[in-house]
Amino acid sequence: MGISNPIAIINSEKGQNNSFRYNGGISFKYLLSKNLSLATTVSITSQKIRETFFVPQRGIVSDTLMNDLLANNRSGAQVIKLFNVYNDSRINYNQHFGFINDLDVTFGFRYNKLKSEQDYGLGFNAATDQLTSVGYGLNTLRQIGGSIGSTWMETYLNAAYGLQDKYFLNVNASMDASSKFGRNVNSGALRIADRPFGVFPSAGFHGLPPQKIHGKR
Repeated sequence: MGISNPIAIINSEKGQNNSFRYNGGISFKYLLSKNLSLATTVSITSQKIRETFFVPQRGIVSDTLMNDLLANNRSGAQVIKLFNVYNDSRINYNQHFGFINDLDVTFGFRYNKLKSEQDYGLGFNAATDQLTSVGYGLNTLRQIGGSIGSTWMETYLNAAYGLQDKYFLNVNASMDASSKFGRNVNSGALRIADRPFGVFPSAGFHGLPPQKIHGKR
C-alpha cells in the first residue's frame, strides 16, 4: 500500500555510530628583547568515525535508486579517518616611543595539513533481511567511494600605529595557498613556483571624536 510499518522500523532497522576524537596543543613564547618576541602554536587532531546501518525489506516501502531500480533492503558502512596538524609561528615587535607613538607589528606563518580518508559502501537487495552487511547486496547495485586530504598555508602581516591615543592606523596583508585551488587558476592569483597564491591586503584609519578626546583629558 506504499506505507511503511513503524513497528518494523523499530524492531528491524539497525544503526550504529562510534566516534573517537583526540586533540592536543602547545604554545611557546620567547622574548628576544624588551620589544621583540617570538611565538609558536602547534595543535594536532586525530579522529575516527565508524558507522553502519541496515534498512530491512519486510514492513518498509522499497526505495527507488538513481537507475530507477527498486531497493528492497539497504545496507551501508562508512569509516572516516582524520589527522590534522596546525602551526602558527609569528614574530612580534611592540614599541612605545616619543611618549605619543605606539607601534605593533606582527609577521607570521600559518600551516595546516589535513589528511582525511572516507571509505564508504552501500549495498542493496540482499537475499534476506538476516544478511545485513554491505557485502551481501547485489554486486551490480553496490556503491563505493572515498576522499583525500588537503594542505593550506598563509603568510600574514599585521601592523598597527597609534598617535597620542587619538588616531589609529591599521595595515594588514595575507598571502594564502591551498591544494584545493589546484594549479590551473588563471586569473587573480600570484604564482610562485608554479603555484597560485591569493593576496589579500587591507587598511583602515580612524580617530576618536573631539568630545571623547576632551573627556579623556
